[in-house]
Amino acid sequence: MKTFSRNTFKVYIFILFSLVHLCAKAETTSLYARIGGYDAISTFSGGLIDGFYSDPRFNRFTQGAIPAVSVIERDKQLTTEYLCKITRGPCYYIGKNMLAVHKDLKITQDEWNALIDHATRLANNLDGIKARDKKEFLKLFGRISLVMNIQNDS
Repeated sequence: MKTFSRNTFKVYIFILFSLVHLCAKAETTSLYARIGGYDAISTFSGGLIDGFYSDPRFNRFTQGAIPAVSVIERDKQLTTEYLCKITRGPCYYIGKNMLAVHKDLKITQDEWNALIDHATRLANNLDGIKARDKKEFLKLFGRISLVMNIQNDS
């Protein structure tokens, strides 16, 4: 029977701990990092807000008028910060909570679905992101809808 030297044993232990560390690190990588960080979220948020303001299904929120550029840019920035925060990124969200902002808007399920259509299209256009990470990212919108007082279309 062959015996292991003390150095061989140390090498095996080192490899074992390295593999455990790598596996643990892979499991703890934030969604923020996995979807491309700030730049990807900013691109996504910009597209989402642009889609919101250009889609006639949302005209009742703007009375059909496009708001000032400063309002649109603020909405993009706040959306970026919020999505960055909830994906465990390093951002600090300075906006109001979702219910406070949206509770009186009486967003219908059809309007919410229209927004999800935009979100899905935009997420599918993000390059280099694994399908499971896109799916996890889009699932966040399901959680967001729970705090936005979405109305049933009855």
